[in-house]
Amino acid sequence: MARGIVIGGRRVKLRFFVFLVITLIAVYFIIKITSKPPLYDVAQYGEIMIWDKCKGIIVREEKSYFSPNYGKVDFHISDGEMVEKDDLVAILYKENYNKTMMEDLYKIKQKIADYQNKNLVQDLMDEDYDKVQKDIQGVLRAIQYMSLDGAISEMGRYEYQLKELLNKRKDILDKRELSNNYLDHLLKQERDMEEILEEWKVDIISPETGLVSFKLDGLEDQLNPDVIDLLTPEQYLSIIEHQAPEYTNSEAMAGVPLFKVVISDRWYIISFISNQNVQYKQNDSVEIRLPGFTEDSLIGRVYRVEHLADSTLIILEMTEGIENILGIRNLHVEIGTATQGLMVPSNAIVEKKGKTGVNILLNGKVQYIEVHVQAKNKEWAIISKIKETDALGPNDKILMN
Repeated sequence: MARGIVIGGRRVKLRFFVFLVITLIAVYFIIKITSKPPLYDVAQYGEIMIWDKCKGIIVREEKSYFSPNYGKVDFHISDGEMVEKDDLVAILYKENYNKTMMEDLYKIKQKIADYQNKNLVQDLMDEDYDKVQKDIQGVLRAIQYMSLDGAISEMGRYEYQLKELLNKRKDILDKRELSNNYLDHLLKQERDMEEILEEWKVDIISPETGLVSFKLDGLEDQLNPDVIDLLTPEQYLSIIEHQAPEYTNSEAMAGVPLFKVVISDRWYIISFISNQNVQYKQNDSVEIRLPGFTEDSLIGRVYRVEHLADSTLIILEMTEGIENILGIRNLHVEIGTATQGLMVPSNAIVEKKGKTGVNILLNGKVQYIEVHVQAKNKEWAIISKIKETDALGPNDKILMN
């Protein structure tokens, strides 16, 4: 049996050396596995689509109609319908109007319409009258001929027929007079009722040409495109928290809005974006999505950009899609921007001493280049170099982090 090796006056067994060799081999492979060579990618020109999700405030030109009286409203149009200026939108029946009289008036109008459209009784009477007149003329001619011929014996029978026909004609004329009186009576009733009801109702007409909406929040006449450049970011933030009052459209109250008309050719979305991935510029064209209201994307224009301490105020100008959000003031918005330029992997971006940059492989050495990030998503970033003299362009090797 091996007695081992003596080192420093101590006997070391052989299995210690076996264990040591195995440990050294394991450490070698661990170091080899963990110490991978740096990874590089190649910068290239490309385009990425970035979506910023945020809350939005709708600003549009809209005119409210305020009820002049208390009462019940009968609308003649539906929500979202297009109207012209001065079109009849509704009729307001004042609070003391007589509902029973209204129902009676509709019944009278129906009787008049039926009488004037059908008028079967009058037609029958006219036919009977023409026939009796013809028969009377025939009997009179027969009597005249008999008088000339001296046939007195037959005269009594014809005189009796003539008397009967004359009585029949009188009955027809009496009925005709009665029928005319009936129509005259209906027309008089209609006029009298309408005069009374006219004092109880108010015609409500459209103040503008546009789309009608019955959903109001009290900001219609205050928040419009004329003030969009005057309000401060703090005021816009307070609008986000605004709670719309409860309005009813069927029962009118004096001084309370009944409906609004939205002029649809131009409107705006105001948004606050924190940690945005895109650097917006005025007049940029962007793509807009309104989740829950329309599946189609809309095209908008950046009207105004204002950078704040912890966010960016962005105002978008729109010319389409207002019909989907007539009654909405606050909503969620997705703003999409396509950005083109020099594209590198997102994890190649390095923050160093408060500056943003990338590491590139130049002449076999790693060099740090300060850059401006124009747009960034999880995979890619569009960058531009800060200094024109820096060597950074397509096909350069970019060090990955």
